[in-house]
Amino acid sequence: MKLSICIPTYNRVKYLESTISEIIKQIGDKKDIEIIISDNASTDNTKEIVEMYQYKYNYIIYHCAETNMGADYNYLKVIELATGDFCWFMGSDDIILNNSLNNILKYIDKYPDVAGITVNYEGYNISFDKKIKVRPPVKYNKNKLYDNSEICFSELGHFFGYISAQIVNRIIWNEALKNSNYKQYMNAYVHLYIIGQMLTISSRWLYVNDKSVGWRSGNDSFLSSGRYNRLKIDVFEYERIASDIFSKNSKTYLSVLTNVCKSYVFSQILSAKVDNIPSSFFLKAFVICFKIYWRIPIFWLKIVPILITPSIILRLIRTIKLKTINTFMVTN
Repeated sequence: MKLSICIPTYNRVKYLESTISEIIKQIGDKKDIEIIISDNASTDNTKEIVEMYQYKYNYIIYHCAETNMGADYNYLKVIELATGDFCWFMGSDDIILNNSLNNILKYIDKYPDVAGITVNYEGYNISFDKKIKVRPPVKYNKNKLYDNSEICFSELGHFFGYISAQIVNRIIWNEALKNSNYKQYMNAYVHLYIIGQMLTISSRWLYVNDKSVGWRSGNDSFLSSGRYNRLKIDVFEYERIASDIFSKNSKTYLSVLTNVCKSYVFSQILSAKVDNIPSSFFLKAFVICFKIYWRIPIFWLKIVPILITPSIILRLIRTIKLKTINTFMVTN
């Protein structure tokens, strides 16, 4: 088996159908691909829908846990069930974009020895009927084959957290899993830690600039624990993983923190401001961000100004910006 498309899921049946159907469409009559679905004890009708697809397509493997063991458990389980040389993580609300599957198979044939592949993405609204602007994962607009683990993690480390963009070499994944203390990192980003460990085994990693997966925005399951707890996950877990794999004084560590700060942390705080979240959130956000990012210039240049800017001003700026964009689209 060349490729396993691995879908961890929990109570997302209304999006899962779109994810599965697009994969099936792109598989066509190919014989070397399987779909693995690991269900973390969903309480909706995920099982019935998946079994309907299983009846038609024998390359779909389905496993349902008896109890919900958490997202990290599901990430590990879905790879455990796979048999492919490479495993493409796929969020159960995201979609593989047109012809991307064929392209990835070509890259696997061309680079069979890489530890993994990271693909570019396209942002969409929650209905998946409109593209939205997203921050590019890297500064360059071309494919890049890494052969240095520190440079790779410096440039892609912040983006390794997005599971749908990651395709891992299953043998190297299992080796990293076997030789690491991954159980200490079961807090939403165990896959990020294991990828970091994979790079210590093999530094060859491919970045594919083709936009291969569609990210559905506005559907972050980790927000169920509250905005502050969601922010803490990004602030502390990225820092902990980067510091445990690399030195806190390394350029790699500082690069990862900088990228996380100006992307995920910035977007979460800005979103909270625009949504007029109570001021207590921003005080707590400043405290934890200062603790981790105080020596990162982007914290003072980008995060602090957002924290001190009144919400009404940010909402006004957003309204003007949206009107400008809509006017441009109508007149062009």
